[in-house]
Amino acid sequence: MKVTALRSSYDKVGGIVHFGRMIDKIRLYAAGTLPAEYHPYLGSAHPHSFDGRCCRFLRIAYSTLAARAKEGGKDEELFQWACACGRKPSDEEIEIWNAFMQKRGWRDDSSSRLRERVREARIAPEAVQSFFDFNDADEGRPPHFPADPSPQRSQFAELRLFPACAALTIRLVEFSTLDGCSTRFD
Repeated sequence: MKVTALRSSYDKVGGIVHFGRMIDKIRLYAAGTLPAEYHPYLGSAHPHSFDGRCCRFLRIAYSTLAARAKEGGKDEELFQWACACGRKPSDEEIEIWNAFMQKRGWRDDSSSRLRERVREARIAPEAVQSFFDFNDADEGRPPHFPADPSPQRSQFAELRLFPACAALTIRLVEFSTLDGCSTRFD
């Protein structure tokens, strides 16, 4: 569902993902224009909400941040204020936060919920690898990252199972040695 004035979780404020989207949701909710299906995941009421995770990361209460966001101000100013009231994460902590959040739903304990949400929304599964991707697809934004390229057959070993003779054969197709020479094994 497209929601006007709600940015992607991938968009960064203060170098971190999701903070800007959380501020957008606070403002939309205060204005009465945030769709009802977003309400259960506002703030920190739901233990796995991204808003709650972001506030815990910055060590600031959601209610405190929401009250300040409703007063107005630029996003970057709100982020600096949140860091002053809570904590300012290091560059390494920000890198880890961003990587964790951008991959949430990809090969982790929330993967099954992501697949369920994708089915419910009738989104092409290949378009979604994470919850950030899901939100973008559901809200009509183009993918943030291009689709992963398909591996070329000559780069990998082939594994073939011939059921008729129950023989398992492995064939290393081709590889490059360190000196740049191609070698072929059969």
